[in-house]
Amino acid sequence: MHETTVLEWIDKLAIQELLYKFARAADRCDRDLLTSLYHADATADHAGVFVGPASGFIELAMTMLGSIGVTTHHILNTLVEVHGDQAQCEAYAVHFHRLTHEGTPLDSMIALRHLHRFERRAGEWRIAHHHIVFDWNRDSPTNEAWGAGLLGSNFVLGRKDKSDPVYAVDRR
Repeated sequence: MHETTVLEWIDKLAIQELLYKFARAADRCDRDLLTSLYHADATADHAGVFVGPASGFIELAMTMLGSIGVTTHHILNTLVEVHGDQAQCEAYAVHFHRLTHEGTPLDSMIALRHLHRFERRAGEWRIAHHHIVFDWNRDSPTNEAWGAGLLGSNFVLGRKDKSDPVYAVDRR
């Protein structure tokens, strides 16, 4: 491998890690982490639901995600094209949201793509433009059995704040 190829792979991995941090920030409602992923002047087009400065998207996301039940954001196939200090990314994703619609609990599966532009500034990759495109979704009535005593009642459950066990992991 040529040196530039190795450096390009390092850049691609750094960008992929930012996408994984996006998922953690969303699921844990971690405003600080989410904010750290964007350049201060970044813009956002979240499937047309929000178009404007990324700071406004972050506000909307924290409000919306904090008001619903369980969420999990899964980042899947990721293609990154690096061109110097800019990169384009298409990352397929599936998001799960526990919602309530007209008093009925629903499980919502959303398939979408992150079509982000990343820029490296001062040696650090961050999102310069956040663009989400929805591909499909499926809502179905909530039907959960594992919490009904099938596996016991001493589960350690994920939390939507910094009391989640991931923040207690020793990172040395």
